[in-house]
Amino acid sequence: MTEQKAHAEPKTPAEFYKLGQTLYRGGYHGQALAVFEKGLDLAPGDPRFISYIGVLTALVRRDVKKAIELCRKAIDEQPYVGQWYVNLATVYEKSRQKEEAALVLRRGLVAENGHRELLSMLKKLQPRRKPFIGSLDRDHPINKLLGMVSHRLIKKKAS
Repeated sequence: MTEQKAHAEPKTPAEFYKLGQTLYRGGYHGQALAVFEKGLDLAPGDPRFISYIGVLTALVRRDVKKAIELCRKAIDEQPYVGQWYVNLATVYEKSRQKEEAALVLRRGLVAENGHRELLSMLKKLQPRRKPFIGSLDRDHPINKLLGMVSHRLIKKKAS
């Protein structure tokens, strides 16, 4: 009796993409990179593979210049896909270029308004304002109240 494989070997670009996504999200970046590269061999020029190979080139190989080039290529091919902007912003963030990452995320929101990961990452990158009263802790009720009031006033003034 032969043993059955737990996971079938991917055969189509879609299967390679799905497996690559699973590995990437699970933190298996080296393996994900290899899977996406095999997928690109089956589907040359596919922006899905190019974008993820880009972000993984930064994370695994530490080649930020090449990573940015690949991620931008995917965006040029499909400028309406928010995930490609997330991938490029991740490259910038990991290379300590947070302002550039935030700029890319804002461009991504123009391309795909409401994209959850773009919004989440942008919120994480934006610096918090200083506490209203510096001698009190940020979580002190007075600082919280004054912060909310000032935020509302600023918001009202802007509109």
